[in-house]
Amino acid sequence: PFHYPPHWILACILALSLALSFTSCSDGSSGGSENDSGQVAAIIPKIYATADNITDKISSLSSGTHTIIVTGDVNSILTRNEGNSPSEIAAALIELKKSCPDAKVILDLSGTENLTEIPKSAFEGNPNYNTDNLVGVVLPNTVTSIGNDSFANAGITEISIPASVKSIGDYAFGYCSNLASVNLPDGLTSIGGLAFRGCYSLESIVIPDSVTTLMYGTFEDCSSLTEVVIGSGITEILAEMFCGWSSLETVHIPTTVTKIGAGAFQCGLDAKEKSFTIKYAGTVDDWNKIDIDMNASSVGATNDALLKAKIVCLADGTEGIYEELKNIGQ
Repeated sequence: PFHYPPHWILACILALSLALSFTSCSDGSSGGSENDSGQVAAIIPKIYATADNITDKISSLSSGTHTIIVTGDVNSILTRNEGNSPSEIAAALIELKKSCPDAKVILDLSGTENLTEIPKSAFEGNPNYNTDNLVGVVLPNTVTSIGNDSFANAGITEISIPASVKSIGDYAFGYCSNLASVNLPDGLTSIGGLAFRGCYSLESIVIPDSVTTLMYGTFEDCSSLTEVVIGSGITEILAEMFCGWSSLETVHIPTTVTKIGAGAFQCGLDAKEKSFTIKYAGTVDDWNKIDIDMNASSVGATNDALLKAKIVCLADGTEGIYEELKNIGQ
């Protein structure tokens, strides 16, 4: 009859299996890893850190994805140093990238103190190294503004912006190429120029009614963007706002919009034959009153894509392409 092996043999087998589930970095350190199926091979405990020891915690990380819960006042380590060199936390991420390229970091800042602003370029790298090993950030509900370039070129895949945030700066999430999901809260009032430029994975965006300032090129080169909802606080869709799209399917435009700038809906070079649908909240008469700039922008972007767009005027049910609606009711 079959006999179970002694307990010490089982213990050895278990220890060996756990050891094999870890991967090593170039420095010989090890950590939990993810296999191709997305299943975690070993459970990695959360790491706790403060501003005083977080750089040491980051530098000691191994392959795999690690969640670091940060407490205390972190303003100093998020502030870019004199001479435009990276902040302490960005510098630590760069060093980790050099020593252990397979290590990924999620920073949970929800328990930090006195953090009211994510400073300019807080997580931005340098010309030689970006911080795409930063794959997630949890912000505290004390933050009221996200500074210019603060997450530029980071590797974050999604972010939920707290309801406390009122403004997002220029290029704040520029070229976060893995960013697929963004939650913009009610209460947000302004989004800076090129704030989400080059977010190639971003698929949809809802701009809340509270936003009254939406600067140029905010979603430029968001090639995967399929649906956009523009809130009623917006009166003008500025030049090059969605320039470079290739997947756009539906744009919801409120009656508050009175002007569409040059090149706001310029197609990407590989998408010139594509068209999309505009769902306009007003009547066809309202639509025809919108000042649409069909000239080229300062960089040569045009609104030619609007000529092929299907425009649905929800208030009276009228629909058609640009030229068909142009003179209806005039």
